[in-house]
Amino acid sequence: MTRARLERIKLRKNEIKTRFITGMQNRGLTPVENLGGGNCVFMSLAEIVFGDASQFDFMRYMIVHRLRSFPKKYQGNLINFSDYCNSMAISGKAASPREL
Repeated sequence: MTRARLERIKLRKNEIKTRFITGMQNRGLTPVENLGGGNCVFMSLAEIVFGDASQFDFMRYMIVHRLRSFPKKYQGNLINFSDYCNSMAISGKAASPREL
């Protein structure tokens, strides 16, 4: 890939990010950066619920506990729901729509 192409990709990525942030702000929302690394949803939820993104491990625990407590509600078409819950309990595993 050429250097010029990489620069165009970087510029486009920045434009998309700017548009996204502007859209959030126009809706009265405040974007908050976090470290992510597969924990971004849990960090965001911890920030909303507890006012402290560092509580993401506890938020993850609570969500996985809820999944395990109501398997019929959340299992859907997963064959091994227990393994799925075990994997979601690991810090760094990205959330799916199921956790939301």
